[in-house]
Amino acid sequence: MYSGFDDQFLYNIAAGGCGGICGLSNIVPEIFSSLVDACRKKDFDKTFQLSNLIHGLMPIYSLDSNPSLIIKTLMNYRGVNVNKKSIFPFTDISDEKLTYAKKLIDQVLARYNWICQE
Repeated sequence: MYSGFDDQFLYNIAAGGCGGICGLSNIVPEIFSSLVDACRKKDFDKTFQLSNLIHGLMPIYSLDSNPSLIIKTLMNYRGVNVNKKSIFPFTDISDEKLTYAKKLIDQVLARYNWICQE
C-alpha cells in the first residue's frame, strides 16, 4: 500500500505500507530518504522532525489547483533539469507564488541540515 498524500508518508510506512506517491519527494528527496533511514534505525525523534518538515512543505500544493508546474519549476530550482511544460490552463505561475515556494524550500532545507547535524 502506498500513501497518496505526502504528509501521510510516515503514517503509511509506520503501518506497514510500502511508501508513497509523493510529489514533494521529487523536490526534496533527501528528506524522504532520511526519514525512511531514521525510521528503520528507530530514531523516532529524528523521524518525527523529518516528518514535520514534510508537513511544512504541504502549502506548496495549495499554490495552484494543479501542482505539476510548481513541482517541475522547483525541481529545476533544486538542480534537476526537467521540462517545465504544463497543460493549459496550468501554464503559468506568478512570481509571488514562486518566490514563496522557493523561500519555503530554502527554510525547510536549512532546518533539515540542522536536524541532520545533530
